[in-house]
Amino acid sequence: MAQILIENKADTNSKDQLGKTPLYYAYREGYNKIAILLLQNKASPWSCKSNNIDQMVNSRQNNDMNQIKIAKQIHLMMLITPFKHRDKIWEDSKYLFKNIVDEEDRKNE
Repeated sequence: MAQILIENKADTNSKDQLGKTPLYYAYREGYNKIAILLLQNKASPWSCKSNNIDQMVNSRQNNDMNQIKIAKQIHLMMLITPFKHRDKIWEDSKYLFKNIVDEEDRKNE
């Protein structure tokens, strides 16, 4: 379902009435593959008061924090890159999330 919504241009950074994003809910419910899908589609990895992703994923013993760190690094690179080159940086960096998905799949086997 998440893939279909993203393919139809759903906003990966939309917020509900509580200020929480789809990425927050994906991590809260343990849907790591959906969280990675959201990150791969430019969901913001940054926390705020009502959407504290960092605090939630820090308490876990898995790759969640690594996913957030990678996404933050990519977002920072994009901020300092001229607009016309940002898509290239994004495309060149998306494979990093795939490696995390592959790692988690191997652990679950």
